[in-house]
Amino acid sequence: MAKYDIAKPYFLYVGRIDKKKNIPGLIEGFAIMREQSQAKEKLVLVGDASFGYDETNYMINEFLLNNEVVMPGWIEEEDMPYVYSGAAAFVFPSNYEGFGIPLLQAMACHIPIAASRASSIPEVVDKAAILFDPFNVRSIAEALREIISNESLRRNLIQFSQERIKNFSWEKTAKQTLALLNRMNKY
Repeated sequence: MAKYDIAKPYFLYVGRIDKKKNIPGLIEGFAIMREQSQAKEKLVLVGDASFGYDETNYMINEFLLNNEVVMPGWIEEEDMPYVYSGAAAFVFPSNYEGFGIPLLQAMACHIPIAASRASSIPEVVDKAAILFDPFNVRSIAEALREIISNESLRRNLIQFSQERIKNFSWEKTAKQTLALLNRMNKY
């Protein structure tokens, strides 16, 4: 998307540019993957600056990735489906997540996912993502390499995500919340 200076092919991350989101680990894993393969994908980090943003910029410079990492800031909501759909893969490296709405957005846009094996993430994605150890940059690098080089894996992840996304909807959430509130009112 020229509007945001994003060109294919690219890995996509969506969320705050924050240390607890493990952006430094993602950058180092991305650097290792680029060093060990012929990958042409850039890394697009969509989100507002938060705690650790300076460290993110430092690491981009340290690993000489200034031309390989794009940080467009926050993108308008109506443009996000295009940004997701244009990605070679979505990557979600968080050390901790309460849920992870961007995972559902990636599933809905039919792109393969590489995500950390931490907190609620495995439960949200089930079989719809290749999981990596967020505390091991080599694990991140391997997941990135695998998700762009293994076409069978990519197809399977997309297929699983199309089934998994059916388990989530605002209507279902509202009904379950209402049922819980009704049960609580009985006490």
